[in-house]
Amino acid sequence: MTNNHIVYTDVCLTFMDIQGFKEMVLARYPDRPFVIHEILKEFKRAQYHDPSNFLLSWQPEIVSFSDSIVRGISKKDRSSPNNERIINEIKALRLVQQRLLTWEPPPAIKNNGDDAGVFIRGGMAQGPAFLDHGNNMIFGPAMIKAFELADVKGSPFRIVVDQAAVDAYPKAIELLVRDNMVAQDCDGLWFVNYLSVNPFRSYGLWTELERLENVRDVLQKQVLTHCRNDVLLKKYLWASEKHNSAVRESKPLNDALAGVGLERDRLAIKTGP
Repeated sequence: MTNNHIVYTDVCLTFMDIQGFKEMVLARYPDRPFVIHEILKEFKRAQYHDPSNFLLSWQPEIVSFSDSIVRGISKKDRSSPNNERIINEIKALRLVQQRLLTWEPPPAIKNNGDDAGVFIRGGMAQGPAFLDHGNNMIFGPAMIKAFELADVKGSPFRIVVDQAAVDAYPKAIELLVRDNMVAQDCDGLWFVNYLSVNPFRSYGLWTELERLENVRDVLQKQVLTHCRNDVLLKKYLWASEKHNSAVRESKPLNDALAGVGLERDRLAIKTGP
């Protein structure tokens, strides 16, 4: 590649990393690097997890280092119907977060005290950047913005979508909001809504119920474990409240539960006394 080809292009770029990775390495698994290895392998595998086959003919540029991963897609196809590439990218980011949220160490290396759940933080920005995944290289203003969106002290477990990205794909965002895949938080920031209920037509009712029960169990344990740590408790309560709201407000889920004689409260996380 000559210098003449090293130019910025307009990219929708997402930076994400594992929340609490330092604590995992130094305190949670100090003498078990093989667990850290499994977590990072799962994080990278999740980038290509595709149960509904919507990524078979499309993949983003991906650059990774340690527990950080950057994904980038070009703006050149923004005129395609329903902005298909950005819709698929948001779907992929939801799947990454959902898959890691209920992950736990494989039985061969799991100890009794090991908790399930790996939480992701991140930022999605629209703007100029240079990506060279062949040389594992990424830089540019969009990269800086994406990192800054993720690196906000006290921020919940979420991938924030910059307003510039929302404005760049209005039709796609409208569809994603309708399907509860993107939402606007109480602080005014948009985020990838990985805690919403998945459509049954893609996943099946019982598969989705099992996933929601696993999410409930992971978050309930973390709320109880960190009840005296105000910083972490606030983050787990944020996720728990999003989960509870999604379960409470999903008419298809509640209709399906009623149809099989189940109460929706069985999926709720207790967040108070």
